[in-house]
Amino acid sequence: MLGRVKGTQRFGPRTLDLDILYYHEDDDPSKPITFEKHGEKKGSEEGSLFVPHVRLHEREFVLRPLAELAPSLRHPSQEHITVKEMLRACARSRPEDTPPLVRVLPLKRRRGGGREKGSLLLPLDPAHNKTSTVVMGILNATPDSFSDGGIDAGSVEAAVERAVRMREEGAGIIDIGGESTRPGADEVGEEEELRRVVPIIQGIRAHDKDTLLSIDTRRAGVARAAVEAGVDIVNDVSGGGFDSKMLATVAALDVPYIIMHMRGTPQTMMQRQHSTYNEDAVEEVCGELWGAVGRAEEEGVRRWSMLVDPGIGFAKGLEVNMALLRGLDCVCERMVGLPVLVGVSRKKFLGTLCDEPRAEERDVMTSVVNAVAISRGAAMVRVHNVPMAVQTVRLADSLRK
Repeated sequence: MLGRVKGTQRFGPRTLDLDILYYHEDDDPSKPITFEKHGEKKGSEEGSLFVPHVRLHEREFVLRPLAELAPSLRHPSQEHITVKEMLRACARSRPEDTPPLVRVLPLKRRRGGGREKGSLLLPLDPAHNKTSTVVMGILNATPDSFSDGGIDAGSVEAAVERAVRMREEGAGIIDIGGESTRPGADEVGEEEELRRVVPIIQGIRAHDKDTLLSIDTRRAGVARAAVEAGVDIVNDVSGGGFDSKMLATVAALDVPYIIMHMRGTPQTMMQRQHSTYNEDAVEEVCGELWGAVGRAEEEGVRRWSMLVDPGIGFAKGLEVNMALLRGLDCVCERMVGLPVLVGVSRKKFLGTLCDEPRAEERDVMTSVVNAVAISRGAAMVRVHNVPMAVQTVRLADSLRK
């Protein structure tokens, strides 16, 4: 038999612990089910297995993952409240001296180099005050990016120096991109994208084994080569919609995957058919993001390895961008259990609002929006100016918590 070791505390460790969270018969899904334990008297709590568990509503460690799978599932006997409602009540009643459960992002690479599944965990949980918002620094290995095209594309050495500097400034992740995805940008071939990014990744890894790296790409071949060169995370602005092999590739690589919302391509995304939304743009974007999450799961990408990005500025005009930022708390709630990344750094809509045509002069505006995004649940912000973002995060985290 597999159970708790005799002589230990009542709720001590077990060799195997398998919980049945919910079960129902088709003719009456609201009726709790009791099962007789073998060799024990039926009818008492000690002698029967009750499904759902009679203390399910008190156990945050069960409710947190269940809320990611079925947040709207109603308990048949606890006044028919939903899993999400039970989780909120449970979190509110947690004793002050009890450490909170913190969601983490599992990474395959262990610190100091090498690869070992599950050996490095990145906390990404804005709901708890022990988790800081992560700053993702942008490293553009492109000559035509809207803000800093050419700055990091001059040489591998210059790009590596910039990556090292961003880490020293406080970036938790460095996002390396070899193709501009600004509106109207020309598409870059896969060979050219690889030529731009792989030497930089290799150069960073030769100098620094610990810095977390992500690859900003829409192509499965680039994602694979980048991970083999030392990248930890795949950041796909197309959410798996550009390259039909991307989702299966990410699943096989078993690395975290950032799914961004975008319609069309950089060449077409601002056309009317892609940038027009219904009255409730937040709900429409979230629905399409959930569709992308579902497709990724079907291909084998694990839910706990995903992040989502509402795609500010991608196939969205000023009003939709503003609606998403005003409703970011709704986005975070709708995307249950998935950390939300926000990338507004130096984008055109900020210049439109503040009458600033120069992208490099929009860092203060970026910081203001990032602070609001953090207050509304963002777990990560993607930026050009790392020092300013680190200051913003420290202040916004303190005010939020």
